[in-house]
Amino acid sequence: MRFGCSHRPWRSHCIARCVRRAWLWGYDEYAGKDYSHRKQWVIERLQQLCSVFPIEVCAYAVMSNHYHLVLHVDSERARKWSREEFIERWTVLFGAPNLVKRWLRGEAIEAERQTGEHIIRRWRTRLVDISWFMRCLNEHLARRANIEDQCTGRFWEGRFKSQALLDEASLDWAGIWEGALFQHTTSYHFEMIGCPASCPASRPHRRRSSCTVGGKH
Repeated sequence: MRFGCSHRPWRSHCIARCVRRAWLWGYDEYAGKDYSHRKQWVIERLQQLCSVFPIEVCAYAVMSNHYHLVLHVDSERARKWSREEFIERWTVLFGAPNLVKRWLRGEAIEAERQTGEHIIRRWRTRLVDISWFMRCLNEHLARRANIEDQCTGRFWEGRFKSQALLDEASLDWAGIWEGALFQHTTSYHFEMIGCPASCPASRPHRRRSSCTVGGKH
């Protein structure tokens, strides 16, 4: 599991926002309900996804109606994985067709072998794709929230938003963003996740273990 950030500078800042008055975390005074436990849903799912995808969570912020993630795709680590490891990782989250199971056992005929290897290549592509990481996170959270709220329909506004942090200037901007977010939002919980000192993202003013104020952003 990688729940931290590597020394490589490339990052992606991702944001997902709830639809209408749906709450992700905190106390909803209008409805009189406390959703604080949902933050743990986010953390647990991120931990699981980080154990499957070669994607590192450098930082996150869970807020009342949306969340922020700073992600890094460790493509170098993924290149070392065998096809069997990609299958093992993918099937933690999704089922494997019988054809792939026969491929693993060495029982597939030639046509099945080619089809099975095509499926594995598709899984390989998806496991290094931030869009699939976010899809696996958001669909899981939406299902749990809808079950708890006893409703159906969309929980998120739409597809997540993403901005690449490609260089030191972008990382410095991200530091300014985090500082401004901490100072000016009225409902905010932020945690840095084990950033080593060598990581460009681990500026001292950004390594807060936990910060909370009240209200809604």
